[in-house]
Amino acid sequence: MEAVAGWYYLRDGGSFGPEPTERLLELLDSGGLNRATPIWRQGEPDWQPLERGLGLLDQAPPPVPGCTPLPPGAPPRPGGASQTLVSSIRATLAQERQGQSAQPLSKFDDAPPHPWRRYFARMVDLAVGGGLAWMLFGFALGALDQDAANSLFTLLGRPEGRFIDIFGTVFLAIFPCALVIGFTGSSLGKMIFGVRVTMPDGTPIGMGKALSREFRVWAGGLGLGLPLVNLFALIGSHHRLKKTGATSWDKALSVRVSYRRSSALQWVLNVMGVLLWLACIVGLNVIGRV
Repeated sequence: MEAVAGWYYLRDGGSFGPEPTERLLELLDSGGLNRATPIWRQGEPDWQPLERGLGLLDQAPPPVPGCTPLPPGAPPRPGGASQTLVSSIRATLAQERQGQSAQPLSKFDDAPPHPWRRYFARMVDLAVGGGLAWMLFGFALGALDQDAANSLFTLLGRPEGRFIDIFGTVFLAIFPCALVIGFTGSSLGKMIFGVRVTMPDGTPIGMGKALSREFRVWAGGLGLGLPLVNLFALIGSHHRLKKTGATSWDKALSVRVSYRRSSALQWVLNVMGVLLWLACIVGLNVIGRV
C-alpha cells in the first residue's frame, strides 16, 4: 500500500510531504489532519480524502509497525499503539480536561475554515485598531498643526468625509493588527472568535510577515476599503476560502490559520464579539459627531 515517495497532503492552503502512512496516522490521531484531508502519492490519478486513500472508511487505522495485529473482530488492545481512532480521540480529550495535553495548540486544530468567524474577527480588529490608530494620528497631527487637525476631523464629521473616514480606518488598522498578530498570533477579534495565525509549526509569524499579510488582506480581502470594491473582494475571498480552505494571502506566505473548536462557549463568544463590533461602530459614530 505504501509508495516509495510516500503521501502528500493539503493543509492551510499548502502541500506537505512526502510522508509515510504511519506519519499520516499520527497526524490523524493528534488532530493535525482529519479524515477529509486531501492526500495524493505517485501513481494515483487525483487527490482523494485521507479516509479513502488509507482505507479507513469502515475500519480502524492500521496497526503501527512493530505491534502484532489483532485478530479480526477482537477488541482494541488497551493503551496499545493499535488502539482505534475513537479511543485515541477520547484519550486526547481526557488529557485536555485534566490540563495534561502536550500540544498547546490542540484547542485550535479545527480543520474546516470558518469564513464568518474570520470576517467578524477582522471587523472587530478594524473597529478597535482603526479607531485607536485614528486617535493617535489625530493627537500627533494636533501636536504638529492644530488647525490642520481641526480641519481634518471637521471634514470627517460631514457626509462627504465618510469615504475618507472608512478608507483611513481600514488602512491605519494595518499597523496595530500586524504588531499583535506578528508577535502573538492573535488579536482582540481573533481571540474572541477563536482564530489564530501562526507558522505551520505553531510559532509566531513575526512582524515582517504579519505586516506583509495585513497589506495583502487590505488589498485583496478588503478591496482597499473602497465601497463596492470592498464588497466584491469580500465575496471573492469568501468563495476561495470555502473552496480551497485557505485565502490567497495565507497560501502565498505559507502561514497556518487554525480555529478554536466549535462549542457552546464559542457560540457565546461569537455573539459577544458581534455585539462588541456593533458597540464600537456606534461609539465611533457618536465620537465623530462630537
